[in-house]
Amino acid sequence: MKSLVLLLCFAQLWSCQSAPQGAGLGFRELACDDPETEHVALIAVDYLNKHLLQGFRQILNQIDKVKVWSRRPFGEVYELENNGTYFKLVEISRAQNV
Repeated sequence: MKSLVLLLCFAQLWSCQSAPQGAGLGFRELACDDPETEHVALIAVDYLNKHLLQGFRQILNQIDKVKVWSRRPFGEVYELENNGTYFKLVEISRAQNV
């Protein structure tokens, strides 16, 4: 029984292929002033503010770094580092009028 388990482990190890060397991490960096980057950052800030019912709201000031990770089987994931300004939300109706 032990030899069968060992044989199965070796078969899995033999069929396993490693990532090619020099392929990198699989992300690409975009420019911070790219229109696509600004559009995605505004969508992210809008999403955060819509789902926050109390506390602080965010305003986008500056985008520092942008990484775009490819997602399998399709799609992309954006990783954004941004500097934002937070302001205290006193009343929801007053903030929606701003």
